[in-house]
Amino acid sequence: ASALKPDMPCYNSVLHACALRGDTADVARWMERARSAALTPDLISYNVVINSCAQRGASSEAAAWLVRMKEALLEPDVESYTAIISSCAKNSNSELALHWLSEMTRQSIRLDTVCFNTVVDCLVKGKRVPEALSWMEEMRRACIPADAVTYNSIIDGMVRSGKLDTAVGLLHQMCEAGLEPTVVTYNTLISGCARFSRPEEAVGWMERMVERKLEADTISFNTVISACARSGNVAVAQHWLAKMPQVRLKPDLISYSSLMAGHARKGDVRGAKAIMDLIVCSRLAADIVVHNTLLLAHARAADQQGAKEVLRQMSVARLAPDAHTWRLLDQSAGRSRHRQVGTLR
Repeated sequence: ASALKPDMPCYNSVLHACALRGDTADVARWMERARSAALTPDLISYNVVINSCAQRGASSEAAAWLVRMKEALLEPDVESYTAIISSCAKNSNSELALHWLSEMTRQSIRLDTVCFNTVVDCLVKGKRVPEALSWMEEMRRACIPADAVTYNSIIDGMVRSGKLDTAVGLLHQMCEAGLEPTVVTYNTLISGCARFSRPEEAVGWMERMVERKLEADTISFNTVISACARSGNVAVAQHWLAKMPQVRLKPDLISYSSLMAGHARKGDVRGAKAIMDLIVCSRLAADIVVHNTLLLAHARAADQQGAKEVLRQMSVARLAPDAHTWRLLDQSAGRSRHRQVGTLR
């Protein structure tokens, strides 16, 4: 029986498998093997290699393969250029991304939604949000529909640049365009509300997400819990923590520590200890952050003995105190002395 000879589609499958596991060097080796077997790599072959380079942000390597592609008399397509622009986004190199976008236009390659989204994402990461917004307008002029990814990128950029109200306006535009906001959309707005101390709005967006029957994830709940706890509304934070098991989500260390911080800021040692008990019951390993948060509760309550007990628990858990730990211990001792003086008076 004669041996079967692999063809180029077979090699392309191997190239794709190598790319999926992130082995760029192996991708290049298989390309050379295909050539050694007197096979001619095609558009798919080169795009796989370019994508492989792009996924790890190797813009120069991706561009070098695109040059080789042209030397092989193959015309790069929208996927080729989008991959290179994506690698620029990973490096937050918006100037280079725009260069490749101009090259696409020069080559009369029609841009699609994915390509525009990649450019928008790159501009947002480069903190050039107004330009990202102008590219979304360019999409409209080119009759290329913006999708949820487009809006989510710009909404994220607006939130990060402190323009929360503009971000909310974009969500309304998104709905008017017939697009459904996603969990990512709501999480971004909830995060923005938490960041700018607007807990009531954070809760409002969370409730709207639930109304729309979107599956809020752990990030959604943790952000709302943190926003409410930081504003001193521990009861509402507790309410959202209690809701997590109802939607089959297990509170994690961030969930518990965020709520504990709300108790700690008020000097509520009993409440903070109750959260520590929940952490232990959940078989989660309390880290240095959790112990320091418990220390904060003792410090605010001027409870020096309780603070020393937390330090002992840290030693049992083999956690090394950090600079913050010692500051909190000093605070607990100082407040304890002030309390004692006040009592004597």
